[in-house]
Amino acid sequence: MLTINAPSPHISFPEQLEPPEPMSPPLQNLINMPPIRVMNTSLIFSAYSLLLSIYIFTSPLSAARLFGLDAGPVNIPFIHIFAGRNFALALATMAFYIMGMPQQMGMVFACCCVAGSVDTVVVGRVGKPGKGLGHGVGCVVMGCVAWALMSGGS
Repeated sequence: MLTINAPSPHISFPEQLEPPEPMSPPLQNLINMPPIRVMNTSLIFSAYSLLLSIYIFTSPLSAARLFGLDAGPVNIPFIHIFAGRNFALALATMAFYIMGMPQQMGMVFACCCVAGSVDTVVVGRVGKPGKGLGHGVGCVVMGCVAWALMSGGS
């Protein structure tokens, strides 16, 4: 003979499950965080850009020669504009890194690729031979990092 035991009246089942607490945006971003190697590479790009901009501010003519450009004292204001752009973008990417916002950081890097491409063309056309190639390679690597950050590293 088959017997079926009914649930005890003393067991209570919740009528409705409570929704989970919403996560704060930084915690939500940690779920979709790119691999650490992508985050480290992006931090290296940001730190390099920040240090380079400080070097350009303190020694503009030496920095122009580093890029293969012949610049005289009359060009110093334009060199400082370039340094200011790099400094601001480096601070933005570092802020996004600290806040745990890799997709936003990737978007800034993607925009930096546009500026870097212009720099590549200028350095390639008026700079010393071979200097434009280094800029081009840097733009390609930065573009790959931007893509990895925006896609979550997958």
